[in-house]
Amino acid sequence: GVYAYSGAFDGRGFDELGEKGFYLLETSKDIQPEFITFSSRVLYEFEFSTNGYDDFYALKCEIVRKLKSEVESKSLIKVILKGEIGINFHVDADSLSRELNELFFYAKVYDKTSLKVNETDFEFDKTVRGEFVRKVLASDIADDMKKRVISCGLNALKGEELL
Repeated sequence: GVYAYSGAFDGRGFDELGEKGFYLLETSKDIQPEFITFSSRVLYEFEFSTNGYDDFYALKCEIVRKLKSEVESKSLIKVILKGEIGINFHVDADSLSRELNELFFYAKVYDKTSLKVNETDFEFDKTVRGEFVRKVLASDIADDMKKRVISCGLNALKGEELL
């Protein structure tokens, strides 16, 4: 016999991306399953790189432009930000998430960027920030932990959240 299992008619999480529907099996002739789109909303996942952008505002504008041109407003989207960012590049995932939630049925944004720290950038910086970065870089903690400590410390110095 011939059978086809299409799964759920609608995506139930971001592990079920793309069009959903069912298979129509025509039994009056050779059985050829035909997929019929049925989902009311489609789930999408997009990755955007911070590389090549001088500030978050420019990246945010590009993300919004691209998503508006490629995705229907009734969709659910997940945006993952990746790449290395400099000390002065502030990722504001919350503001991007708020803006996208006004444009689409549902949106969530994940900041998976990492901090790019060059010792030479702080070699002659005579501020608390420069001294902090030099001390952390000179410490004996693991390199990936140094980036996290520097990111957390710089956010604290700016009065922002420590995450």
